[in-house]
Amino acid sequence: MDCYEYISKNARNIVVPKPWGKCFKAVREVPNKDMECIKRLVSVGERMRYNPTRILNLANLC
Repeated sequence: MDCYEYISKNARNIVVPKPWGKCFKAVREVPNKDMECIKRLVSVGERMRYNPTRILNLANLC
């Protein structure tokens, strides 16, 4: 999935995924683009690697 470059806390350059890419397709498949729910489902280890605000922003970008 091409979301990693965008949601990673360690990203040197924040790269917004392409609208036709796998990341946006996956977000559009989430019912009501409920990224708040996805954020809550992220494991503790993933929370250390991913920026929760960027996860939420995916709903608006798609």
